[in-house]
Amino acid sequence: MKHFLYSLQSERLIFMKIYKYFTYIFILFLLLSFPAYAQEAEEPEKVKPTPQETTRKPGDIFLGNRGCISLIEIYDNGKFRSFGSGVIIKFNIKKKPVHFLVTAAHVVKKMEDSPESMKASIAIRDKEWNQIEGWITSESILYTDKKYDFSIVKIPENMVISGEDDEKKVLNIQFLKKINTGSVPTGTDCVMVGHRLMIIRGRKRRYIYITKSGIVAGKYFVDGNDLPPYYIIDSMANKGMSGGVVFVKETGSGIGIISGYYHEPRQKIIRKAENKEEITEYYFYPSSDLTVVVPMGIVWESLLKLIKDDPDKILNMD
Repeated sequence: MKHFLYSLQSERLIFMKIYKYFTYIFILFLLLSFPAYAQEAEEPEKVKPTPQETTRKPGDIFLGNRGCISLIEIYDNGKFRSFGSGVIIKFNIKKKPVHFLVTAAHVVKKMEDSPESMKASIAIRDKEWNQIEGWITSESILYTDKKYDFSIVKIPENMVISGEDDEKKVLNIQFLKKINTGSVPTGTDCVMVGHRLMIIRGRKRRYIYITKSGIVAGKYFVDGNDLPPYYIIDSMANKGMSGGVVFVKETGSGIGIISGYYHEPRQKIIRKAENKEEITEYYFYPSSDLTVVVPMGIVWESLLKLIKDDPDKILNMD
């Protein structure tokens, strides 16, 4: 009888140990699997992308029109001096497509001041986002408005046409698709797009497209209220964005050319000590986060006048 009771007690102890081990294993399993269950429960619903999203190219990332911004590098006898941005505008003259580059006048000013030594390298892109590089000189500049700070340049045909003789073909160069020549109200959401130099390794320069958002914060009239005013954007453009474009965020239309940022001069504050003998000067730097933008309306009117006055001259330029 004692042997039997001892046997039952031993079996019970073994069973309890097995039960305890299985309990530990089960609890450990729950602890390890809980994060997976929680993650699965919080994961958002998968949405099947539309055909437009799956076929999007790099140039379509922003407003479908970022590729119309050209990079401009100024050289003096082969030495790099400065850089800026420009926008491509396409216009048909006598049924022939002509491409213009509009930029801030100060970007190409050195070319006009020293035409013998200065020239500029420009980079444009086609529909497949391939980069096409070429050169322009002061002779390529059709018009400069020093008051509004913009210049109109004709892009050489060898950059936009491929092939020879009867096999010539106009390339699908990206250009500004929407232009708003009217007055844009204050408070309109907009974005500025241009180029910026980011990395310098030896002699190699690297540029990126840069996009900055803001609103039309105000308007600055040049000479009274008779001429179209500059747009003032409450976001500061970076070096190299001059000549870039300001787009309306909602419609994607270009409303102006970036001229530059507004820099407020430092202000001096003088404080005297209690003994009135010691004087301390402090310099206060106000906020300078504003960008001056040339309205697209004045640019468009100037371009139309050029084409109307002498279309053959434009067509015959190299």
